[in-house]
Amino acid sequence: MTWTAPNYSVSPVTVTADVWAGDWYDSAEAHMAVYPQQSGPQTPQPQQQSSAPVVTSVAVTSAPASGQTYSLGEKISAGLTFTDPVTVTGTPRLKIDMDPAHWGEKWAGFESGSGSSVLTFTHTVVEPNYSTQGIAVLIDSLGLNGGTIRSASGDDAGLGHGGLAHDPNHKVDWRQSSSGDVAMTPVPALPVVWAALLAMLLLGGGAWKSGFNGAPRR
Repeated sequence: MTWTAPNYSVSPVTVTADVWAGDWYDSAEAHMAVYPQQSGPQTPQPQQQSSAPVVTSVAVTSAPASGQTYSLGEKISAGLTFTDPVTVTGTPRLKIDMDPAHWGEKWAGFESGSGSSVLTFTHTVVEPNYSTQGIAVLIDSLGLNGGTIRSASGDDAGLGHGGLAHDPNHKVDWRQSSSGDVAMTPVPALPVVWAALLAMLLLGGGAWKSGFNGAPRR
């Protein structure tokens, strides 16, 4: 004799028979009392599917203090939005681009957002940062730099993301002050000898004729 597990799609079996040590059991309930480990079909428990966070959007989140141009010392910020909150360790970084393209590539370091779904990366304008076209964010340039970006369940976040083209609303000029004026580079002081020659040319007459030793020339 065999025991047939209940089929939950139809009425359960109420009468069956089995043999144990020469005894007959007249119900499924009696069978299960003897074989508790075979109490019915084992329904597989659904496994929680983990999904690694991925970047859904990229944006420049800062603005110049004056006009459309960042000046010396100002911060340029870019934000990456993920599908889920992420935790950051170390110093991941994101690459922005000024112009010309190769000379102007700069790293923006991770600044804030760990524990949330938006991470912010910043670059501080230094000499000789300069961009007349405006900054761009390079596609797939997010790098861990020895750090990690992970979900709450420990899954590594996807690093792929879109890019942003050069934006004229985010130009850069390290020479510009926060008021928008371009600072003039001072002219280096002339060497002493050249300064003396220039003075003699301007003064003329006796100073030029006497020469450097003071003796009049004939």
